[in-house]
Amino acid sequence: MFPQFIYESILRVASGNKDLKFEVTSVPFPITDKQHDRIEEASGIFVCFVVGIAFSLIPASIVSRMVNEKERGLYHIQVVSGVEKVAYYGAFFVFDLIIAYVPCIITIYAFDYFKL
Repeated sequence: MFPQFIYESILRVASGNKDLKFEVTSVPFPITDKQHDRIEEASGIFVCFVVGIAFSLIPASIVSRMVNEKERGLYHIQVVSGVEKVAYYGAFFVFDLIIAYVPCIITIYAFDYFKL
C-alpha cells in the first residue's frame, strides 16, 4: 500500500493535477487443479516433517531419563533397597510404552479427524 502513495505523488507532480487519485485493483487468476494439488502435497510434506520431529523427541526423552538415573546411581539405590530387577525394568517398560503409544494414538485420531 505504501508504493501507491509514492506513485500517486509522482503522478501529481508530473501532471500538475493536485486532485489526482491513483487506484490499483488486483484480481488474481483462479487456482488451477495442478496448483491445488501442489499445495496439498506441500501441506502433506509439512505435516510429515513436523510429526517426524515430534516423534523423534519421544525416544530422546526416554534416553535422557535413563541417563539421568544412571548418572545419579538411582538404579543401584533401588536394588540395594530391595527392588527386584524385573519390577524395575518392568516399570520402565510400561512407562516407556505409555510415553510412546499415547502420542501415536492421538496422532492417528487427529489424522482421522482432519482427514489427512
